[in-house]
Amino acid sequence: FQSTAGLETDEQDYVHASIRVRARVTGTPGACAGIFTYHSDDQESDIEILTIDPESTMRATNQPGVDAQGVVIPEASTQLTISAPGSEANGSWTDWNEYQLDWLPGQSEWYVNGVSKLNKTYGVPTEGSNIQLRMWGDGSTWTGEMSDGGVATLDIEWIDLVFNTSDSAPGEACTRVCNVDNIANNPVPQVAGARSGAMHNPSENVAGNQHWGHATSTDLYHWENQAIAIYPGAEGEGIFSGSSVIDVNNTSGFFPNQTDGVVAIYTLNTAEEETQEIAYSTDGGYTFTKYANNPVISINSTQFRDPKVIWYAPTQQWVMVIAYAQDFVIGFYTSPNLTNWTHASNFSRWGLLGLQYECPNLVQVPMLSNISVENPLDSSNFASTDMYVLTISINPGAPLGGSITQAFPGTFNGTHFAPVDHAARIADFGKDNYAGQFFYGIPPTSPQISIAWASNWQYAQVVPSGESENFRSIMSLPRFNVLANTTRGEYTFVSLPYDLSPLYTTTSSLTNSTSLANSSLLYDYSHTVPSGALTFNMTVTSIPSENATGTANFTFMSSVTGESIRGGFYLGGDTPFFINRGYIRGFDNPFFTDKFSTTNLVSSDTRTFRLQVVIDRSIMEVFLDNGLRSATSTFFPEGELDTLIISSAGLSPSVQVAVDVYGLESSTAGG
Repeated sequence: FQSTAGLETDEQDYVHASIRVRARVTGTPGACAGIFTYHSDDQESDIEILTIDPESTMRATNQPGVDAQGVVIPEASTQLTISAPGSEANGSWTDWNEYQLDWLPGQSEWYVNGVSKLNKTYGVPTEGSNIQLRMWGDGSTWTGEMSDGGVATLDIEWIDLVFNTSDSAPGEACTRVCNVDNIANNPVPQVAGARSGAMHNPSENVAGNQHWGHATSTDLYHWENQAIAIYPGAEGEGIFSGSSVIDVNNTSGFFPNQTDGVVAIYTLNTAEEETQEIAYSTDGGYTFTKYANNPVISINSTQFRDPKVIWYAPTQQWVMVIAYAQDFVIGFYTSPNLTNWTHASNFSRWGLLGLQYECPNLVQVPMLSNISVENPLDSSNFASTDMYVLTISINPGAPLGGSITQAFPGTFNGTHFAPVDHAARIADFGKDNYAGQFFYGIPPTSPQISIAWASNWQYAQVVPSGESENFRSIMSLPRFNVLANTTRGEYTFVSLPYDLSPLYTTTSSLTNSTSLANSSLLYDYSHTVPSGALTFNMTVTSIPSENATGTANFTFMSSVTGESIRGGFYLGGDTPFFINRGYIRGFDNPFFTDKFSTTNLVSSDTRTFRLQVVIDRSIMEVFLDNGLRSATSTFFPEGELDTLIISSAGLSPSVQVAVDVYGLESSTAGG
C-alpha cells in the first residue's frame, strides 16, 4: 500500500454529511483517488476513481464489499458514468468535475456535476466517522500496478463539507446537512432540501390578490413557511402559476459568478392581458429581482398562462409548455437564455377539454419492466426509455365534475410532442387532486416526483376552515411517477407516495395481521397517534383466476360522532374498488361528490391485490396495486377520526390477507 497524499478530518464523530469536491485526476494506471467517510472497513462510503478505468468511469461503494467468506457482494460497488458539466455527454475524470457524496439516514447518494447518479440503501454507515481524501495504490488487481516512473495526481480546487455530528441536539438531526443549496420554487428532492412556491393570497383564505408563496423542506413532508417570494407590482396585478429552474450554465447572464442561480417563470395576470415574466434569485430562491425587460412573452391574450420550463440537453435549449387556456391548446416555446422565446409547435384539442386547459407539465419519465413485483421502484426494475409525459389540467370538465389532471405519454424531440395514442389517462379517480407540478432537475432515469393541490374548484373556496387556521386548502402527498405496461393498457401512468418511513411514529407497525382472511382487525389510535395520521398496507394473495368472491374493506371512524370514511375492494366481476365519504357530516355541498370507484383488474401473473392508504385529519389518499390507480379525497368531520377497522368476508378458501398499520407524525409544529 502506498498513499502519496491525503487529507483527513480531526473530527471522528460525523453522522450524516454532504461532501462536495471539485477535483480532477490525471496520471498513469495504478492509482485510486478516494473521497470517503470512514469508521471501519465495514462502515465506509466511497467515491473512487481508478486510473486503470476508462476516463468516463467512477465507482460508488458502500462497504463491506465482500462477505465473511470473501465473496464479492454485488450491491456494494457500482460503476457510474461521469456526466460532462451541463451536458448529457460523457465526461472524463481528467477534467474538472464536481463530485458529491450525500450520506443520509438509511441511504447514500452520489452526484457528478449536480446530476444524481445513484441512490443506494445497502451498507449505509451508521457510526460516527471521519472524512478522508486520499490518492493511493497497492499494486493489487483493484488499483492495478503502476509502472516504474509512473505518476498520478489528484488535484483539488475546493471542498465543501456540511455535516451533523453525534452530539447534535435532539430534534436537530439533518437541519444543517439538509440546507446546503436552497434550490428553487419547484422543489428538488435531494439532501440540499426542497423549495416550493404556490399562488398565495396573504390577506384572505380564498383566491385573489395572488402572490407567490414560499416554503422549504428537507424531506418533502416537513415544510417551513418563508417570506413571500414574488409580489405583484401594482394594484390589479396577480402573480399566477409558473415554475423555476436552476441556470447552471448562466445562459441568462444573470449569474456571472455562480452555478446555482434560480430563475422563476410565471404568469402576470391583469384585466387586460396574461403575459409571461421572469425573475431571478442569487440567494437560492429567498429573494427575487424581476427582469427589467419583462414580459418575455406577450400575445395579447387574457387566457395564456401557467408556464412550465425544462432544460432539453440534446438541443441545449430551454423548453416551455404553456396553456392557451380556452383555445384548448398547449404551446411549446424554446429559448437559449430564458429571456428570448420562440414559438415551436402546438398540441391542440386532445383528451378531455372541459372549459379550459391549465397548468401543463412536461417531464421525461422512466418505464418499469414489471409493475407487479413487490418493490416496483427498485432501480433494477427500470427499463431504458425516452418517453415523456405531458400533463394537462382541466377546469371544469372532470368526469366527476370540476377540476382534474390528465396525462399523455409520448415522445419529444425538443420542439414537438407526439402522444402514443389518443387516450386521456386520468391521474386520480378521486375528486381532489389538481394542477400537479413536477419537481425540476430529477434525472430522467429516476421516478419523477410531483405534488398537487388537494381540492376541487367546485367547492375549494367554501370548504370549512378552523378559527385558528389561516389556510383553506392543502397539498397532496408528494408522489413518485413512472410509466408501466399493464394487462389492459400500454403506458399506464403510475403514482406512488414518496417514502413515508421518515414519518413513522414507531420502528415497527402499531398493529398487524398475516391471517385476516374472512376476519377483521380493529385498532383504536386515539391515544397512540396524536397527529391523527395513519398509513396501512393490505396485501391479498392467492386470488382464484376464476369465480373469485368476497370483499376486503376498511373504515376510519370517530368513536364520538359515529362519522366514517370507507373504502374497499370486490374480488368478483370487474373487481371494482370504492371510496365513500358520505358518512362525514362536517361539510355539505351539492358538488361535494361522496362516492368514487374504479375498476382494478387482478394481475394474471401474481393473482395479488395490494392497497396502501394514507389518512390525515381531513384528507385520504389511496394507492392500488403499486400505484396503478390512485385517488385523493378530502373530508371534513365534526369529530376526530380515531378508530380503524379492516375486514374481509366471503373470500375463497385459498385467499390470504395481510395488513400492517403505522402511525405518522405531524408535519407541522404542534401536531
